[in-house]
Parts: sequence; structure tokens; C-alpha cells
Amino acid sequence: MKAQQPYGSPQTLGRRVSFWLIAVAVALYLSYIAGTSPPF
Repeated sequence: MKAQQPYGSPQTLGRRVSFWLIAVAVALYLSYIAGTSPPF
């Protein structure tokens, strides 16, 4: 199954998008922890 996409294969694009989503989620989570200063 070959998709006609000039900017790259869908596998690479999906991997990049998932990586950026995880990176943003981790950054938001760390900023949330640093901003709220949990009791533990």
C-alpha cells in the first residue's frame, strides 16, 4: 500500500507526529508538576 505523499512516507510522518505529541505532553506534565509543587 503506497500512499502518494511528496513530503515523506506516512510511517515517518506518523512517527514524527506521535513523537511531538509525546514531547508536548511530557513538557506540559512537567510544567504542571513544577507549577503546583505536589506534597510528596
